[in-house]
Amino acid sequence: ATARSCTCSSDFTMSSQGAQSVLQIYRHILKAAKYFPSRKRDRIIAEIKAEFRANKNLTDPKKLAHSWAVAERGLSDLHAFEI
Repeated sequence: ATARSCTCSSDFTMSSQGAQSVLQIYRHILKAAKYFPSRKRDRIIAEIKAEFRANKNLTDPKKLAHSWAVAERGLSDLHAFEI
């Protein structure tokens, strides 16, 4: 597996730059999930989409920071399974 890192900024404020960073990590996660070796891949992708939709209106900085950390950890975990 090759180690890749997301070039997403860790700025998770809802400025236009922050929103763009969230969109960037969302796309990176979906792309990585697309190649995740699992029979449940479609369900995993659906859960990722649902999680991002559920959190799209977050404004609390602590909750935003937590959600960002979860997204980065998830992306890292998905990259661990790349071939």
